[in-house]
Amino acid sequence: MSIDIYQKCMLLLEQRTVICEGIRSGFKRHQLYLELFSDIETDTSNPKNRYDLVNTEVINSIKKYPHLQIEIEKKKSGFHPYIVLREKLRNISVLVLPLATKKDMFDSASTYRMNFSVSNIPRLIEEGLPEDSSDIDIQYQRAMHPLGAENYPFGLIVVYDPHDGSIREGALLPDHTDWIFLEDTTSMVLSNSLDNVKPINVYKDSDDIKIPFKETARQTDEDIPLKLKFDPSV
Repeated sequence: MSIDIYQKCMLLLEQRTVICEGIRSGFKRHQLYLELFSDIETDTSNPKNRYDLVNTEVINSIKKYPHLQIEIEKKKSGFHPYIVLREKLRNISVLVLPLATKKDMFDSASTYRMNFSVSNIPRLIEEGLPEDSSDIDIQYQRAMHPLGAENYPFGLIVVYDPHDGSIREGALLPDHTDWIFLEDTTSMVLSNSLDNVKPINVYKDSDDIKIPFKETARQTDEDIPLKLKFDPSV
């Protein structure tokens, strides 16, 4: 699978920079909170407070740069509030969630994350993933939609380590058993951070927004072999 197919469904460089800056600002506010309330002996609000502050700062960061074409939706799954970032020009949605770097997956499946990723494989096929490629093992059923990328939203997840703030960007399989891809994007931001975010047309094809993927044992110069898992019960 060509890395170009991944890149069609990932954040552009400026978008990634703005979201990363929001995450880091949320960590700074959380650190201030810890310093102000350092005398609390049993602070059970700590993880929730960090989560809320990160979400708040991500929203604030995105609102400063409307030219990036990212809309913000506030949603709730049961008693769990969360935000969805939607880039409608490419039909991509983004969740921002905590996940420690040492962990490969979330503790448990969730309905909203599974619904969020249900169209990921059909979307990749629409973007050029070969259905009969000998390099991949893929089973799926197309959703009952008309064909076309506009009918298959792609669900990205930006995960940050709640301890050190490192950031990864990935996409889940529809059955939530594994990642389609998960890349460390901590350093994949513009130099001088938001100082370089300018009101330009970010959707023009340009070499300056290409994502430098790391080399892995499963990559060649041309393709990334990909084993996708599928659960027929989903």
